Amino acid sequence: MRINDNSNLLNAWQALLRSNANANIQRARIATGLQVISARDNGSGLAVSEGMRAHYEGMEKAIQNAQIGISATQVAEEALGQIHDILARMRELSVQAENGTYTDEEKKAMQQEINQLNEQINDIAKNTEFNIRKLFGGDELSMLISSTPQKGAIVTLRLENVSSGALGTTEVDLTDNRKNNISVLDEAMNRVSDMRSNTGAIRNRLTEGIRNLEVGYVNQIAAESSIRDADIAQNIMNLAKKQILSRAATLVLVNQNINRRNVLSLLMR
Repeated sequence: MRINDNSNLLNAWQALLRSNANANIQRARIATGLQVISARDNGSGLAVSEGMRAHYEGMEKAIQNAQIGISATQVAEEALGQIHDILARMRELSVQAENGTYTDEEKKAMQQEINQLNEQINDIAKNTEFNIRKLFGGDELSMLISSTPQKGAIVTLRLENVSSGALGTTEVDLTDNRKNNISVLDEAMNRVSDMRSNTGAIRNRLTEGIRNLEVGYVNQIAAESSIRDADIAQNIMNLAKKQILSRAATLVLVNQNINRRNVLSLLMR
């Protein structure tokens, strides 16, 4: 046995340090669930992962925006449906008033109902809100709904003024036989129907957009996970391997120290 040469002991000590360092890496990966914890682990992989993460987080927000937009269209559709029903009732009264068997007093009573229905239309137009925004009470309102993570990709929901004045139903007068009340109401109903149709189309578009975004969102997360997330089972196996190597290196160190003590014991006799 050589006394001055300590290479075996140094080799065992270095092996122990490497095994312990590698075991610590495996423990960190198991604890965090990440294969790439810092740029030191995989610099290029980390850069790609961060880019993917920013993209799918943008998708997540776009999905939320589209869902909010769908909620807005539902509120608008419900209000427009109520107005359409009111206009249908007003048209029934107008058709009824065309019958020459009704007296002037009876037509006045019908007109009173028309007036009340106009007020109801105004109440709906004035009070329909979404997130404290008036949907119908003023001039044409455009709601820009971001439905994709890219800048400028928006869906526009246009809602016109649906007050009785804007629809022209204030001109309906059942006591005046010279007025074509039915034509006025048909035009108003067509305008409301067009708005309902547009609102429904926007809602369908947003729904399909959400489906497309959800597919991309899942795939993007899966791709990012394959780069950044750790294979826990594999890392547990690697940790067990490093622990075995660490114990083996420790045993070598112990044996080397025992041999050195034996040599010293021989020299001291």
